[in-house]
Amino acid sequence: MKTLLIRAAAMCGIVFLSLAALGQSANITGLPTFGTMTGGPDLVNLSSLDIHYQIPAMNKAGRGLPVQFALAYDSYPSWMFVNPVFNRPTYGWNQPLNMGYVTYSTAPTCPTDPNATNYGNWAYVDGNGTVHPFPASLIVSSDANCHSTQASATATDQSGYAIVVNSTPGVVSLKDSSGNGYTTSVLPNVALSPFVYPPPAVFGAGSITDRNGNVISTDGANYYKDTLGMNAVTISDTFTSGGILSSVTYTYNTVGGGTASVVVSYIQYAGVATQYGCGNDFFFNGIPGTSLPSTITYADGSKYSFAYEASSKYSGYTTGRITSVTLPTGGTISYAYQGSNSGVFCSDLTTANMTRTTPDGRMLVPSQVLPQLLP
Repeated sequence: MKTLLIRAAAMCGIVFLSLAALGQSANITGLPTFGTMTGGPDLVNLSSLDIHYQIPAMNKAGRGLPVQFALAYDSYPSWMFVNPVFNRPTYGWNQPLNMGYVTYSTAPTCPTDPNATNYGNWAYVDGNGTVHPFPASLIVSSDANCHSTQASATATDQSGYAIVVNSTPGVVSLKDSSGNGYTTSVLPNVALSPFVYPPPAVFGAGSITDRNGNVISTDGANYYKDTLGMNAVTISDTFTSGGILSSVTYTYNTVGGGTASVVVSYIQYAGVATQYGCGNDFFFNGIPGTSLPSTITYADGSKYSFAYEASSKYSGYTTGRITSVTLPTGGTISYAYQGSNSGVFCSDLTTANMTRTTPDGRMLVPSQVLPQLLP
């Protein structure tokens, strides 16, 4: 067994960003374009030490568009991701039945029309939780004398996403680099602050349409339809007598007309609580009735198992940070967070110091790790 100590280096200069600029700059979670990642099967983002898992559940070939179904996890910061549809924490776990969402904020008012409303800071957050920001110049207005009522732009992260927005505010079109068109939720990011950024991908309805008109779609909660219009995946939930989520079953069709399932079992905690000493712990202390995935079990009986960091402040509570993952092969990857403030930067709560331990001795040591620093 070998241990990899990942230590964040200090930056020589810090660029302070306004809240309005956050959506145009930070790429902390998911799989950012040109991001520097290490590890496997986990992916550690070397700019933020975010731990990303992409756990496959089902892949199905389709007419033009395949259905690729996976459960995603991001550790940064797992207990602060708030689903903007249901207004509840997701603790880093991304509901796979989603097409992501488009977000925006209200831009400065028009000097010639104080009653006009401008919309800017547009970004697309994909199903992996990756933020694809559009240029700050993409602004539309309810007053055509202030800004255009419709405008277009390409994402600044070189991902190839192109968008057309209007002042309703809404999305006229959203396409990826292959020309596939997306319909998604459109949500204002009114809750953004340095301590709830970036928001997670929505458990929302949407669709993808390729250039030939083939469509895959989801209602964001119960099903995923393939290009033939058939349910590729259906979902069923079970709850405790107290109404706390205990398991989610994803059922899909197999070759020969049968079905198979992937079952996510949850462990219950009294709540989520932190003790980082950053002055903002009170925002997260004692979120009651917390359920976190403990196992993901495949149809053949193989499974992933997860353990979480216990709160040092409250008995029965968790910080929400993952401490180990046991793989279907039996190997375990463990994570430990050291240093002041429980191993986080108080400026943005990204991880400052982390030890990643693997059972096989394979490790990649980055020459330098630069933290993402927000105001």
